[in-house]
Parts: sequence; structure tokens; C-alpha cells
Amino acid sequence: NSRIPRAGFAGGPCLIKDTVQLSYFFKNKYPLLRDSRIINENLPQVVYEKIKKNFILKNKVVGILGAAFKPENDDIRDSLSIKLYKILKSKNIQTLISDEYYKNKSIVTKEYLIKNSDIVIIATPHKIYKNVKFSKKNIIFDLWGHLNPN
Repeated sequence: NSRIPRAGFAGGPCLIKDTVQLSYFFKNKYPLLRDSRIINENLPQVVYEKIKKNFILKNKVVGILGAAFKPENDDIRDSLSIKLYKILKSKNIQTLISDEYYKNKSIVTKEYLIKNSDIVIIATPHKIYKNVKFSKKNIIFDLWGHLNPN
């Protein structure tokens, strides 16, 4: 079905809380709950490793579109986009982050991000990103299949 999004970053406080509570309720009989949470929490590292493997990042700027943990929202609690941002910054990679709803001093406009980024990661599928005009120089990592849902 073309309306089913690809798996992108999943986050937020309920994801962790609910899996821990379910594990406790079932007396830890189902390691899949714990394992799925661990896999999910490691996705930003996997994205970083994949980009690092395919590109020399020394003189590249990586832009992250979307800081919130879910679309059409400003909530960054347990956001994997923020985790990816911190990983990239800790590796001394030039990194920009933009979000349509969440604002702080680290957030740039999507226009600035697109103009100044070599690699753009669509980390939160805000609806407005479907209409963004990317630069020909941008290498796009669409974690959700947001631009092409087929």
C-alpha cells in the first residue's frame, strides 16, 4: 500500500515507557520488547555509520530536516533526530537542524539548511517537506520514504 510510510525514526516518551511497562507486566518473558527498543535507540548511530561509509564527511555539511519525534508537532522529547544531531556534532561534522514547529537557537530555517547542506536527512516527515525544492547538490536521505511513498 503506497500510503504506508517506511519505518523512520520513532521516539517520544511513551515508546520507552510503554515497552518497559509491557516487559514488566509480562515478567520479561518477551525479549522482543527490550530488543526492539534497543534497535530503535541505535538507529541514529546506524544512519551516521551509513553516511560515513558512503561519503567523506570532512568538508560536508549534514542537514537534518525535523527535530520533533513525530510530524506536525514541536515535541522533541526522546527524539532520535536530536540524538543523530548530537552524534554528528560529537564527531565534529558540520551539522544543521531545522524544524517547522520546534524553535531554539540551534534551529535554522529549512531554506538555509537546504542551501547550505550537502547531505539532507529527512528525519521527521512534516507534511511541508513534501513540497520542498531541494538543491541539485543535495544528497537526500529520506528515512520515511516521505518524498516518494511507493
